[in-house]
Amino acid sequence: MSSKLRTAALALLTSAAVVVGAPAAAQAFGVTDFEAGTCKTSTCTYKKIEEGSEEQFTQAAGHPPDGITSVELKSTENILKQREPEGSLKRLRVDVPPGLAANPQALPKCSEAVFDKDECPGDTEVGKTELSVFVLAADTTITGEVYNLEPAPGLPLEFGIHVDVLGVVNEHILLEGHVDWSGDYHEYFEINNISKSIPILKSKLIFNGIAGDGNFLTIPSICSSSTTSRVEIESYEGAVSTAETTLRSVSKAATKFPSSPPLK
Repeated sequence: MSSKLRTAALALLTSAAVVVGAPAAAQAFGVTDFEAGTCKTSTCTYKKIEEGSEEQFTQAAGHPPDGITSVELKSTENILKQREPEGSLKRLRVDVPPGLAANPQALPKCSEAVFDKDECPGDTEVGKTELSVFVLAADTTITGEVYNLEPAPGLPLEFGIHVDVLGVVNEHILLEGHVDWSGDYHEYFEINNISKSIPILKSKLIFNGIAGDGNFLTIPSICSSSTTSRVEIESYEGAVSTAETTLRSVSKAATKFPSSPPLK
């Protein structure tokens, strides 16, 4: 039986990340790169935009063709020249700025039972995933599909992510979406108890922002009170690390941020 995870996605672009706040017992664990954005193509990256690419999508209240989130963890190179993650990822959370929103009503939904059988209809697919993992003593990239699921009670949205490498990896991943009802109503996404069977080096989610009726993703119509996105990760060894990005002119130098306490 494949295990179930809970994974995070989506955030608003354009900055390099800075790693902060890992406990002394596991200083090596952390984030080396955190990029997320609304783009015109699925190959959009911070570096390309900084170098002058026009792939970033910034139209106020617009629906971007792609919403991309990429989180890379610290790793070491073993004697076989393969990357191994520093620590075992247990939990991941991403908070996005107010106004950036995903609309699960934009397309049909698949039940969790059908998702578990790998039978979700094509019209419920909302994106792709690319995971770099360390399995069978080698680092490799596996891909999969993202489906719009009928959310569990109390959740405004939920996605199912399936990655499968025959005989090696077969994981059904549940993405949970939440709203900060007690604060500024921004959305945040998280996973808990990530399977140790796929030690993660890098996670990249590519959402189809115009899925369904064309308005699955919407960026803010006006300047929000905050433009900072944040990722927090925790290892099974008990280390916690965070990184932030802030919407800004891509021509400016990367901004450094102070350490932040764990998210509640």
